[in-house]
Amino acid sequence: IYILGLGEGKFPGSNDQSKLNLRRFDSYPWDLTKREIQESLLWETIQSAQESITFSFVGKNTKEDKEFEPCSSLFEIMSAMQIPKAEEIPLHPY
Repeated sequence: IYILGLGEGKFPGSNDQSKLNLRRFDSYPWDLTKREIQESLLWETIQSAQESITFSFVGKNTKEDKEFEPCSSLFEIMSAMQIPKAEEIPLHPY
């Protein structure tokens, strides 16, 4: 299983502020936000992995010389699996 897009600010996304979201103003305690649903799906995917699982996030933009951190959920996963640092695999656009 490959899980992509786990960068800070990218996952689990922001709460839905759309005018079409009727739960934005009148929600019940059992209503889940978009963010909570995404986090729940991540944990379900991790639980369903049988052979292997790979997590991915963009850690560096070489064109603009910027570095990015993984999302807090990935930090939690790395901590639970006792992984001190993410493995860096350089990718180049063609």
